[in-house]
Order: sequence, then structure tokens, then C-alpha cells
Amino acid sequence: LTGTPVTQNPLDIWSQYRFLDPSIFGRSFYAFRNRYAIMGGYQNYQVVGFKNLDELVEKAHKIAFRITRAECLDLPPEVYTDIPVQLGPRARAIYRELEAQAVARLSAESSISASNVLTELLRLQQVAGGWVTTDDGRTVQVGNEKLDALMDLLEDLLSNAQRKVTVFCRFVPEIRAILAACEKAGIAAEGLYGATRDRGELVRRFQEEAEPRVMVIQIQTGGLGITLHRADTAVFYSTGWSLADYEQAKARIQRAGQRAEKVQYFHLLARGTVDERIMQALAEKRDLSRMVVDDWKRFIGGGEAA
Repeated sequence: LTGTPVTQNPLDIWSQYRFLDPSIFGRSFYAFRNRYAIMGGYQNYQVVGFKNLDELVEKAHKIAFRITRAECLDLPPEVYTDIPVQLGPRARAIYRELEAQAVARLSAESSISASNVLTELLRLQQVAGGWVTTDDGRTVQVGNEKLDALMDLLEDLLSNAQRKVTVFCRFVPEIRAILAACEKAGIAAEGLYGATRDRGELVRRFQEEAEPRVMVIQIQTGGLGITLHRADTAVFYSTGWSLADYEQAKARIQRAGQRAEKVQYFHLLARGTVDERIMQALAEKRDLSRMVVDDWKRFIGGGEAA
């Protein structure tokens, strides 16, 4: 019983069916992968495509019954808006140097480096957000363009005196900077991340009291298990590559009890950076997920896709 059974690609299905009924897809993941994935890349170890998906979908739905949230709840429509942000000269120069050489000099005394692809992607996203952690463990601000864009957006959104807003971030320095900027602007805001204590009381106040008006949330910490439908707007300052984390974060405000005319999602995307690649990857994963989980009728021949 899950809202997001496929979060990376169709191969996610195997482990769940290995538990539910191994007779459907067998007990060997490698046999399953060879049947439904096209291998390529370095030494033929990389999944570069998929095949026989009509068969996979038909087998999966032998024991599956799918009802979407939209089919069982009367929820408002969702509106998505991407806000492009142009990095300033310093952040852009550091980003390009890190991208090209996997090391960027911040000053004569400190530097950041990427020893592998994952670390490099992490560092690139940190630069896009305005703060990076140096090799010696210090947090250094390299730009404020994204923060300025967020504060402009919050000023506009909060002109509606009844509105509350959630802001999702991947990195703690971003959360702290946003909270400081909100305090300076006179906006009642609080953070929900690893160091937050008494999270239940914080959620209660956000839901039931006039303040705080903004909840700044680390997506890995506050994206599950809480209800924040007092807000009708979520701003993604940054997010990771996980479709499950992203979808669960959105669901904090779009759930039973949401009474707004519409629910808004804003994405702050630094132009020409990994921000845009992440959103593209999430969209591709969502398309694959919908194809396997929701569009089963198109494959099986039972009529129009759900």
C-alpha cells in the first residue's frame, strides 16, 4: 500500500513483487532486469532504456488495484510555476570552474573540491543555492540571487493576509539563511530540519495559529508524515533527485482538508545549472512512474488511460 510505488524507473517494481508474490516476476533481479531493461554504457552495466513494458504492466496489475488521490478526494487544481534565477558573476564563475575542473578557489585560503560525480553534483547545487561547504568544513556564501528571488516571491504571496507558505530546501545553510532573511523582513517564519525540537508543536502552531506564516523545511526531514494544508503554496528553493521525496513534499499541503481554490507550486531554478537538470530528471521519472502505475489500461487494452 503506497502512493509512489515507482520512484526511479520500472525496475522498482521487482522488490515489491518479490515480497508480495515472487511467482509474478521471479526471485532473480538480474533475470528480471534482463527481461525489461536495455543495458549499455560502461562495460554494459548501465540501464539505458526499457523493453517489454506492456508485459511488465500487465503482470504488475494482476494483483494491483490502483486508486489515485484525485479519484478519492475532492482536491483543488495544482498550478506549477518555474522561476528562473540568473546567478551573479561570483557564483557563476565558481560554478563554471567547479563544473569544468571539479575544484573552485573561493579565496587564497579556502577551496571546494569534488572527488566524484555525486559530490560534484552536490557542490554544484550548493553553489546554485548560494552557499557551499568548503573542504575545511566552513560554510561560505557565494551569492544571494536565489535568496533575493525567494524574498520577492514571499513578499508577493504574503500580501494575502490569510495565506501561509511552505518553503522546501535540501541544505541546512539555505534554511538558516532564509530564516534570517525572513526575520530581517519582518516575516514570521520557522524552520523544520534535523536540529528542530518539538516538531509536533511547531506543526500545530502553523496549522492552528496566525504565526508562523512561513515554514522552511528540509525536504528529507519534513517531507513525510506531517500535514500542512493550512498553506496553499509550496516553494521549492532546492530539491534532490528523489521523485519520492519531491512527491511526498508536495503532498504535505495537497491533502484531505485543503480548501484553497488552487494549490501552487513554485520552483526556483538557477539558469544553466544542475537545478534545471534535476527538474528534468524528476519529470522523466514521473512520466515513467505514471506509465507503469497509472496508464496500465493503455497497455492492457482496457480502454483509455486512467
